[in-house]
Amino acid sequence: KTDLRPFLENLYLPTVFAKQIQDKNVDCGSLEKMIDGIFSGNEEVKTKLHGFRNVLNPDSHSVTLSNDEDVRNFAIEMMNYLYSLNYE
Repeated sequence: KTDLRPFLENLYLPTVFAKQIQDKNVDCGSLEKMIDGIFSGNEEVKTKLHGFRNVLNPDSHSVTLSNDEDVRNFAIEMMNYLYSLNYE
């Protein structure tokens, strides 16, 4: 469960959306700012990604991802959503 946030923040978004980050001059100082910058104008995507971000905040791990099955299901949901994103 501790690998999901670094994957999203340090690998997935900066790699897949590198062009958008550069074109929009996105502040990558925090995951929140990165999501807001990349997906400005798309409230539905921002809301969903911020939902994932909030669950992955360190304070939330013990409450929302309490067992291996919860972690697996969350990871599947997040990955399916990430890989379904299209950016134009």
